[in-house]
Amino acid sequence: MVRKTRLVPGGSHGTSPSVVHPCGHGLLDWGPEPGLPAAGRAWLIELGITLPSGSRRPPVRACLDRTERRPHLGGAVGAALCDHALTTGWLTRIGTTRALAVTPTGRRAWQHLFGLPPAGL
Repeated sequence: MVRKTRLVPGGSHGTSPSVVHPCGHGLLDWGPEPGLPAAGRAWLIELGITLPSGSRRPPVRACLDRTERRPHLGGAVGAALCDHALTTGWLTRIGTTRALAVTPTGRRAWQHLFGLPPAGL
């Protein structure tokens, strides 16, 4: 079974996609001022994800999906994770819409990285 998700505009300018955020694991700080702690930066670097420097987009931003009314990870981290997931083949686009499908490779990667059960993907 392929579970679908949708690409949603990221950041405050809607110029790059974000993907539904997986879970905390101490990689994100969801306090009053959302941010990316050192552990999160190290994890991104380990995955080969580089955040753009000098961006006006905040690193971490909670965003509410317009259609599903569910929160997702926005900001530079969300956009970078989405780009990485598409580049590595963890996600694939469905047609020309914002819809995405989690691939078997992506399912294994998300299970390994976050311990998510298959039903959660």
